[in-house]
Amino acid sequence: GKFGKFKRYVAHSTHVTNVRWTYDDSMLVTLGGADMSLMVWTNEMESYRERRPCDSEESDVDSEEGG
Repeated sequence: GKFGKFKRYVAHSTHVTNVRWTYDDSMLVTLGGADMSLMVWTNEMESYRERRPCDSEESDVDSEEGG
């Protein structure tokens, strides 16, 4: 398709209200709405990520949605 693949990770119980990368792009920080939880995600090189299993629900999907 015309859109790239994306990864879907299940974490926050509701919508995410804020997302920020750290200064060196090594981590992504997300803040949930109703659950008010703060999660820190490690940004790993794709080649490294493919060599080990992932604990989260993960899927490679061609997105046909606009966002």
